[in-house]
Amino acid sequence: MTWKEEKEEGAADSTLLDERNLSKKYQPKRNSREEEETKFTFCRAFLASLSELSDYAGQHEVIAENLTSQIIGELSRYLQELKGERKAVRTCTITPSSTHRSLLIITADDLMLHPESHDHSQS
Repeated sequence: MTWKEEKEEGAADSTLLDERNLSKKYQPKRNSREEEETKFTFCRAFLASLSELSDYAGQHEVIAENLTSQIIGELSRYLQELKGERKAVRTCTITPSSTHRSLLIITADDLMLHPESHDHSQS
């Protein structure tokens, strides 16, 4: 895993922890006063929202683990294959051999023998 991938994974883990911490931070503590306040509709709605946030954080954790274990591994293997192919293509570059140079010279000599056929300015 590259440094960039590790950094991105760390950022994703940090986000998941933030969601979990938010959910835990705002859960009411268990005492009689808090239980009385939970009778109100807005308090129950807030607690339901916190519960949903906690559920989403759990789902994000599962998705992140699946991405890390399955998809990132497969993409890394595919990337290595592409790098290998690119390296193979780079090492097989065509260099002009002596036969190519002689063909180029013949073509240039041929042009010098028949300059009138290639000179378009004398029309």
